[in-house]
Amino acid sequence: MGIVHALYVLPEARRSGAAQALMAGVARIALERDWIRIELFVEDGRPALSFYERIGMRDLHHRHLRLEGDALERLALDGLDVA
Repeated sequence: MGIVHALYVLPEARRSGAAQALMAGVARIALERDWIRIELFVEDGRPALSFYERIGMRDLHHRHLRLEGDALERLALDGLDVA
């Protein structure tokens, strides 16, 4: 299992795809290492919560999020040319 301790995107880089690229990279590393999930915690009131939900993370309990299974694999493939 991988745990994302801190992910921060500078305000001027937000909505540029930077967070998506970072999390996709984490997902690829997770699969390379045979991890079955990624977990993280989001502080209350953070707008990033909706981003994490859009990429397939689910809220286990009070902003404890998990990405696993098909959602993890889809994110890992994000941005890769898999023709």
